[in-house]
Amino acid sequence: MFRVNYEPYSLLISTTRRSFDERRRSDFESLDRLGNQQLRMQAQLLDVHEDGEEHSSLFTLAVFHEQQEKPLLLLIRPYEFGPGMWLYPGALLVPETGLLLVGVGEQVFGYRLDPPAKLWQEAAEEGFWKWQRYQDVCLMTAELELAAWDVQGNRLWSIFVEPPWTYRLHDRTIEVEVMGVKTSFPLEGPPAVHWWR
Repeated sequence: MFRVNYEPYSLLISTTRRSFDERRRSDFESLDRLGNQQLRMQAQLLDVHEDGEEHSSLFTLAVFHEQQEKPLLLLIRPYEFGPGMWLYPGALLVPETGLLLVGVGEQVFGYRLDPPAKLWQEAAEEGFWKWQRYQDVCLMTAELELAAWDVQGNRLWSIFVEPPWTYRLHDRTIEVEVMGVKTSFPLEGPPAVHWWR
């Protein structure tokens, strides 16, 4: 477990690996529930989904305001981790607007922290990769998608991609290359995507 501070917020983050031994799995779940029980009772917004025994790990994220002891948000989600797996949970906090973006496995979430509210939940087909903020735009990369939101949590655009793919930012322009084919468009969104080699 570790803590990350983004004034005025503090994020408490934990990833816990489950045992594949059924007896140990139930022990893990009992310990996890006991460890989070106080946070569960105190959280202003609780977003918990622990079902899915096929998942090997649990991601727990608690968000606090520096002037409060009780969490604004408690998020608990299962995700797959193991040999050959390279998808890790990730979060992006925009402190000036109180926007929190989270990606876990094949799901991405948007939350407002003041007051706490879940804004949206969407699928990230084949797995979330990472978040990146560039000025007033938040980019999400996934196995098959590149998407953007503004710092208020409103979706700007989304495009389908497939590996191998990359992107680069130049001023307010984004250049995307998918399997050797390129396109570029304003960061605010593609009116139409035209690909070229």
